[in-house]
Amino acid sequence: MKDLIIGGIVGAIPVIWWLIAKVKRPVAAPQSFILPASVNVVSLPLLTEKESALYNQLQLAVQDRYLVFAGLPLWAFVSVYGARKERLPVLKRLVLTRVDFALVHPGSRKVELMVLLHEEPLTVAQRERDDTVESVASAAGIKVVKVWSNHSYSIPELTMLLGMAEPEEDC
Repeated sequence: MKDLIIGGIVGAIPVIWWLIAKVKRPVAAPQSFILPASVNVVSLPLLTEKESALYNQLQLAVQDRYLVFAGLPLWAFVSVYGARKERLPVLKRLVLTRVDFALVHPGSRKVELMVLLHEEPLTVAQRERDDTVESVASAAGIKVVKVWSNHSYSIPELTMLLGMAEPEEDC
């Protein structure tokens, strides 16, 4: 019993010594980011002309019902749960996938509708993006609406397409 106590004390001394040394080490100050002189950074437009036109129409169509956000990554408004092995490939896919417009309910602060802007002809990349967005939206209970960039939508048409048209009353 006496040997066990002595062994425990001898074993604890290096651990205590290591802890004291770790606490006394100075913490290095994080280095601030400095942009190399050889690198040029330029501001780019957030939206193309077609996206900007649709954004303005969406704002008019949804009025105060939704907040309209443009170019959001899919991971910004969904959470993925599951085993790490299954979750990681899904998260990697979400990081690279953007939706053209997300309509957010101001009360719940959740995306209720995603709008995808399509160009003719559809590219393989657009189809892959659509498949990812539709799969995630279906699982999260979010509605997806596709609009064509070469079509000019009136506000009533867009309101109807988004599923927000007021029901007509019979007189």
